[in-house]
Amino acid sequence: MKRKAALFLAMVLMSVGVLAGCSGRVVYDGSAHKDMAEDTPSTGLKMGLALSTSVEKSTEAGDEDGLAQADISMAAVTVDGDGKVVACTIDAVQVKANFNKEGKLLTALDTTFKTKNELGDDYGMRKASSIQKEWNEQAAAFAAYCVGKTADEITGIKAGDDGKPADVDLAGEEDGLAQAYVTVTAAAVDADGKVTGAVIDAVQANVNFDKTGKITTDLTAEIKTKNELGDEYGMKKASSIQKEWNEQAAAFAQYCLGKTADEITGIAAGEDGKPADADLAAGCTMHPGNFQWIMAAAIANAK
Repeated sequence: MKRKAALFLAMVLMSVGVLAGCSGRVVYDGSAHKDMAEDTPSTGLKMGLALSTSVEKSTEAGDEDGLAQADISMAAVTVDGDGKVVACTIDAVQVKANFNKEGKLLTALDTTFKTKNELGDDYGMRKASSIQKEWNEQAAAFAAYCVGKTADEITGIKAGDDGKPADVDLAGEEDGLAQAYVTVTAAAVDADGKVTGAVIDAVQANVNFDKTGKITTDLTAEIKTKNELGDEYGMKKASSIQKEWNEQAAAFAQYCLGKTADEITGIAAGEDGKPADADLAAGCTMHPGNFQWIMAAAIANAK
């Protein structure tokens, strides 16, 4: 049975901050972030999802406004029993939030940002490219190059001396926060559009600044995804079912198996915001809305 794989990103703004974003170069680095792998027994394949996040390009406010920027790159990969890639999708998001030296956030809280794949030609790399290819085209080409290769073979891809592949609103009285909140899902679907495998993850990239616009965050610190944080994320104590975020996200992904996009978007929530279906609520008490539409979008993006 032919499998399809897709990666979809959802940016969700928090009331206390805004999103920040991602740089142009996508690097496959298995040592930086371990993939969250899911078995798909009906096919013998495994699907993994990995994110790499950096806020190092953030700058403090002075004569010019400060910038909180999170660079988030991600890849969804399906591998066979030999660990060879059979499908791969790469994307990235670049989200920026400005603040001034009075410590006031200037970027609107309802700002949303497109991923580089969604931007397409609007990203603007083609004119500067020696091969006249846009970012999404180059990312797709690299993803295609990875098909048939193992992780070791991919990390062993060499670069030449030129860096190219060798192979042909917050008050100023309080500290401010600009936050990138990205939710990601990778979904595999069969020919009937039913989900055969799914992984959900999310990352929060925070850039704190004081009332003078000085950044107080360590911009070089590792930023883990919620799946990587596990119990460190701290949802379990507040959960009525004593389950951590990653456990609930995995339960929702499992619940989607065998369902179509319409069936997933049709999942109802009760008056308390929890899933109305008792089986789903036993594993996931988070409001299903956000997970529903990113899962449906991933299915729609499957190729």
